[in-house]
Amino acid sequence: MCLLLQTQAQRYQFKTYSLADGVPQSQVFDIMNDSRGFLWLGTRGGGIARFDGRNFRNFQTVDGLINNFVNCLYEDKAGQIWVGTQSGISVYNGRRFHNFRLSDTADVRVFAITQNDSSMWFGTSDGLYRMINQHLQKVDVPIPAVSLYITSFWCTSTSIFASSNHGLIELSRAEHAFKKVWTKRNGLSDNYIQCILPLGDSAAWLGTYGKGINKFDQGTISPVNIPDLPPNLIVYDLVHDENKNLWIASQQHGLFRWNETTGEVQQFTERSGLSNQHVRSVTTDRWGSLWIGTSGGGMNQFTGQLFTHFTRADGLSDNYVYAIGQDLNGTYWLGNGNKGLTHMLPGEMVNYTDSIWKNLKIKSMAQTKDSVWYFGTEGQGLLIKDTSGWHTFDRDDGLCGNYIKDIEIDSSGILFVATLDGGVSAIYPGTTPRIRNYQYRTSLPSNRVYTLHADKSGNCWFGTENKGFGRFQNGKVTMTRSGQDLAYQSVRAIRSDKRNSIWLATSNGLYHYKPTEDTLIRINPRLMQSTNLYLLEFDLNGQLYVGHERGLDVLTLNESGEVIEVERFGAQEGFRGIETCQNAALCDRDGMLWFGTINGLTRYNPNRTERRSLPPSVYLESVDLFYEQLDSGRFGYQPTFWDQMASIPVFPYDQNHFGFSLNGIHLTEPGRLNYQWKLVGYDTGWTPVSPRRDATYSNLPPGQYTFEYRAVLDADQELMSEPHSWSFEIAAPFWKRPWFRITVGLIILLLVTGGLALYFRRLREQREQLELRNELLELEQKALRLQMNPHFLFNALNSIQSLVARNNNAEARTYLQRFASLMRKTLESSRSDRISLNDEIQILDNYLSLEQLSRTPAFTFLISTDDHLDRDEVSIPPMMIQPFVENAVKHGVASVGDSGHITVHFELQNDWLKCTVEDNGIGREASETRKSNKAKTHESAAIQVITDRLAILNREFPGHALRIEDVHTEGNTSGTRVILMLHAW
Repeated sequence: MCLLLQTQAQRYQFKTYSLADGVPQSQVFDIMNDSRGFLWLGTRGGGIARFDGRNFRNFQTVDGLINNFVNCLYEDKAGQIWVGTQSGISVYNGRRFHNFRLSDTADVRVFAITQNDSSMWFGTSDGLYRMINQHLQKVDVPIPAVSLYITSFWCTSTSIFASSNHGLIELSRAEHAFKKVWTKRNGLSDNYIQCILPLGDSAAWLGTYGKGINKFDQGTISPVNIPDLPPNLIVYDLVHDENKNLWIASQQHGLFRWNETTGEVQQFTERSGLSNQHVRSVTTDRWGSLWIGTSGGGMNQFTGQLFTHFTRADGLSDNYVYAIGQDLNGTYWLGNGNKGLTHMLPGEMVNYTDSIWKNLKIKSMAQTKDSVWYFGTEGQGLLIKDTSGWHTFDRDDGLCGNYIKDIEIDSSGILFVATLDGGVSAIYPGTTPRIRNYQYRTSLPSNRVYTLHADKSGNCWFGTENKGFGRFQNGKVTMTRSGQDLAYQSVRAIRSDKRNSIWLATSNGLYHYKPTEDTLIRINPRLMQSTNLYLLEFDLNGQLYVGHERGLDVLTLNESGEVIEVERFGAQEGFRGIETCQNAALCDRDGMLWFGTINGLTRYNPNRTERRSLPPSVYLESVDLFYEQLDSGRFGYQPTFWDQMASIPVFPYDQNHFGFSLNGIHLTEPGRLNYQWKLVGYDTGWTPVSPRRDATYSNLPPGQYTFEYRAVLDADQELMSEPHSWSFEIAAPFWKRPWFRITVGLIILLLVTGGLALYFRRLREQREQLELRNELLELEQKALRLQMNPHFLFNALNSIQSLVARNNNAEARTYLQRFASLMRKTLESSRSDRISLNDEIQILDNYLSLEQLSRTPAFTFLISTDDHLDRDEVSIPPMMIQPFVENAVKHGVASVGDSGHITVHFELQNDWLKCTVEDNGIGREASETRKSNKAKTHESAAIQVITDRLAILNREFPGHALRIEDVHTEGNTSGTRVILMLHAW
């Protein structure tokens, strides 16, 4: 054995942002963190870039910048970004650039910008300039020099200091008049001052161009002797961090960190992880990260020391580290590749290199409570270290195999040994150790066992090469999943979490097994860099570290064991070992994590980042209307400064589909950002915390809305930004506006009023028309009856005249009485629309009697009704039947002599009275022939009158009908039949 004392190399975390990441140019001459949280980069030829922690947005001359060669950046009190370039000044207000040239004849380079009260000051290659109310004027500085370069500013309560290539210039703040110039005669180590870092109102650090750092303190200037700084150091920038360290950006020597309290100086170069040793600018952000701009290497982010790496150069006997253990004293033991074992002590490493360790591979190790170490070798069984020294224990001693892959001690003190050639041996504690072997065909599915793990419940889990995994419990073996369940992949590492769930690292990805539910879930392989996994380890915070051939993935889990965040470590993040070794992981008692790789040992401090408890920032990146970004001026959307507006935009009612795109800013941990929002006037509360950055609202009804949004760091909502808002209005359609509703109401009122007036007018007119029509109807019926009555009177009086002529006075008086009765009934009926059937029959009877009297030879007649017909209860229109009876007399029975007969019959059919008038005369055809051969002395209007009356009656009760037909007997015409249907009341 030999003892080797070596220094331990340290690797600091520098993350490089280059052209491939979006930096517009590799020379970053200035970096600034603005009030909104953005990081701004000024480059030499690529313009400026705005960085939000994830993405760069670049601005160049095509976007309105005056020149792409940028020297300096500054944010004024209003939040505008001022850009000093090779040919003038650009001012960015969040929407557009405004440009200013300092000379019309030549390009004047701008190196520094500051604001004093309401005026802006510019340090240029042509001296000092001041801007008041958008007007530029040169400030006279009485320094006799061919060229005066102003490189930086420092404003105190009484003075404005400007550093230059000819010393430190002081002007009065009130009058802006020249006061003094400080040079080497006043204590400066060099007149060319490149930068100023204020230390308050009366002191400042001064970085010179070739002579290191000076200090200005209450009017006294003196060089600062900082040990280990190179002589003639060109200092481009200075900044203080939150721990009061002074960071020094130099031209060729990289970056320096000087602790003013301890005096310790650390240099960071390309060997330390810096992308380029020509550092032009350095600044800190609000979250504590340090940002470094280099000339040729892009931008670097420094977040502290992540990893400490140990290799052969640091004392290891071999770079292959297969196993890691911590003893009861707190020191570490390492199993190496071809050179055995290393014991890490404070400040030294002890390598065991004598003949017993030659070419010995230590693949696993474990220490019992009584300080006995067990080391698993590849091919030589167990190597045991106890108080009596070193011993071997192999197959000849009862061990199941000599190729040992893993060693685990359970809660009861049983030592489990997994081998590749014999299964698993269980060594029970005691003065005389007892061994029990578990092997293929008796208790295990395979003798090739890769890994072991003892959980808190007394189980010892094992994973095989390709036959699945199981557990030992109370001396019994239970197979949990077969090789088929795991697609015959190798189980290389097993760990249990705080909930006693089991995690498996396999050659086909990561698996999560829940014993209480007996469920096996494969974790989405897209979440990690590789599925070819070698090791697992939990830290004290419950984060799971997964090792593979590409480095490490760190998984943050929720209470259900779901992955909610993944952080990746590779060479760029400082994990130089890259490919990890199987099961070579340890979380020590202090919470430090150790990983064995094929390129040495790596130590990681999960609590290394002193995260500042500051919430993220958030801004509204864009507003979309129907998936198109709102243009300036569209619908009144006219932001004049970033996303601020002079007035609330108003959108038409049909422009109501909005999309909002958010962007949170946390430059140190952008991957932990989540978002919440609500639309006031539509949503009832905040949405759940989500990594989604886009919100969409469609078919919004008219109204006033305010979109509120905020960024949240992690889902636990411990740190969140202040809510920001964006208000807008969707106008109601014209038919929903008050003026339109009032107008429509008045129109409706007028229409209703006019309609009602028209309605009542028409109703009155209809009533008048109805009354007139009824009167006309009555007059028409009376006229029709009167049109018929003169004809009847003429016939009746002729008959009575005939009796008087024959001196038949008795019959004449009889028939005259009948005639008087007939006239009385006719006059009575003329005043009524309807008469009883009984009255109608009396009229017909009187009439036929008078006609019978006047006829020679006489005819006979019969008037009859149905037995069940009540003549007094049925009423019909008057004088409807008499014309047909008259026609039967004149044109029917008149030609047949005393054999003529007329029958009148009434029968009731529902609400209709059927009246039948039938004679046995010669018929209608013969009668028409006779009439055509005679001269007409009287044209009977009976049929037309009745037809017209029926037409009038049908207006009220449709269904009145008249039918006239010939009566046939044995093929001959022997009379006429008239059937009249009348509505009976």
